[in-house]
Parts: sequence; structure tokens; C-alpha cells
Amino acid sequence: MTFSQTNIDHLFPTPFVTAALAPEVSAEINSQLTEIVLKKLEESKELSVSTSGCWRSDDRLLEWGGEPVQTIVASLKELLTQITFCMHDMHFRPANIDWRIKAWADVHRKRYSNVMQMHPGSYWTAIYYAVAEEEDPKNPKGGDIELLDPRGVMPLLYCPWLRFGIKGYITAGMSEIRAPKAGQYFIFPSWLTYSLRPYIGDSTHISMTFNFSVPE
Repeated sequence: MTFSQTNIDHLFPTPFVTAALAPEVSAEINSQLTEIVLKKLEESKELSVSTSGCWRSDDRLLEWGGEPVQTIVASLKELLTQITFCMHDMHFRPANIDWRIKAWADVHRKRYSNVMQMHPGSYWTAIYYAVAEEEDPKNPKGGDIELLDPRGVMPLLYCPWLRFGIKGYITAGMSEIRAPKAGQYFIFPSWLTYSLRPYIGDSTHISMTFNFSVPE
């Protein structure tokens, strides 16, 4: 039988945005961010209960992060305006929202990891990496972000040896892994469950997490 037309619609996709600052911008602010965050670490060395081998700051990064953090926030707001729509008069238009933002910094050292988590009460979550070891496919060090399929494991429970033979669906019911790079953002819905895989390298990773919620 020959079909006259075949079309595949991608229903209910989950957005995961990867973006990077211009190299000349990230090179300047990443060194400043490193100095600011490590100074804050020296002032308070408590470990977060959700992490292993990681120091986490308070959630007032916007207050003490200075101009480099403001640069990151401005770039994120610009991007979120492009990828967030609101309904007005039965039409969807780009949303210009005065986001309420909570943010903190993490300093990750050897053998760090982070448990499965999500960020209820927010719409978008963005993670920016000021310092991250470049990935070496021949000698992986871990520390990647792992994101769980929000549909759960149902595609695997019924028939574990089958996969959807369509691009982008091979990991249905499983997880996706992305390696961080310095100067790079990961942006995704705050309800998406994720973790940080154990890191076995010798470098120090520094990242900042931003939660964007709608003003009350």
C-alpha cells in the first residue's frame, strides 16, 4: 500500500533551551563571577542538604552578585520574552513580564552530585555556568545535568525493548543528559525533574540558578 501523505506531529513537547553568551562577554563576567562567588563561599561554608560535595549560597544572588549577575539577568529576560507567550484577545503574543526572580550560586567540587529536584512555584528555571570543565568524550568526568522524561516510565513498562523510531523519541520514558560549558545557559520549565550526575574531575564548577515566577 502506498500512502499519499504521511505526517508526524510532535505533540506535547518539553522545551529545553541551550544558549551561550558571546565569548567576549562571558570571558569578562565569568572571571568577575568567580571572584564574587568564591568570596561569598568564604563568608559562609554551609553545604546545602540537597547536594553532595557542593556549596550553595542563599537565594539573594541578585542582591550581592553585582553587575555581572545583572548582565545575566538582562540577557535571560530578553530571551524569555521571545519564548514565553500570553493570551490576549484570543491571540497569543510575546509576554513582557516583570518576572519575580530568586537566584543562588553553587560551587561544585570533586565527587559532587545533586539529587532529583524540581522548582515548584516558578515558570522557568535557568542555570548559568561561569566555570565548567570542557567535556572530553574519550574521558568523561560527569557533572552533567540529567533530565527525566515528564511522561514517566510508561513507554518502557509496556514493552521495554521497543523504541519509537522517530528522531527525538529514542529516550522516551528515560532521561536526557547534557554536559555544561562555561558561558552557557540551560533553560527549561521549572516543573521538569532534573539532577546533577556525580563529577569525578579535579576542577571546580561554578553555576548560578535562576527561578522566574509571575508576580503576585
